[in-house]
Amino acid sequence: MGLRHVKDSTSSIKAEALRKMTADAITDKSLDVGFASASAVVRTHEGDCTEHAVLLVTLLRYANIPARAVSGLVYIDQFVGEQNVFGYHMWAQALLPIDPNNPAAGETWVDLDAAIPTRPFDATHIAITTTDLADGSLATSMTDVARVLGNLRIKVESVEYATAPAHTP
Repeated sequence: MGLRHVKDSTSSIKAEALRKMTADAITDKSLDVGFASASAVVRTHEGDCTEHAVLLVTLLRYANIPARAVSGLVYIDQFVGEQNVFGYHMWAQALLPIDPNNPAAGETWVDLDAAIPTRPFDATHIAITTTDLADGSLATSMTDVARVLGNLRIKVESVEYATAPAHTP
């Protein structure tokens, strides 16, 4: 893994390159892994959305881009025999400049989903909680999502996907 081709680029371009790199690095998309560390993911190339998020947050931080993980729900066309459902999901957020050419404009948290690289990040992601991935915070994050799931009803009326990513560096 490397950022040589974007090392002199903006943090937004680096973040997108790392999102793509993470998606490509995890070649065995599997639900069999239970919250692996970034180093384990690099060794095994295996994982689901949580491993994508953990690895991406780690890589963003290594590139000096503030990052955190988000736990929530994502719309799924079909999953385990069910259609048009929302299921648990985890993705990353990076703190990026609102306008790379104007530092005074400030920064904002930008969502980056390496687990679903073929679909732009959109309103089908519902954030419930964020975590810095410190010891124990991932379990707390999962508990927060489980608590909401038991009290939530979502009726999918229709889904229309955008043709371009919502955030382009």
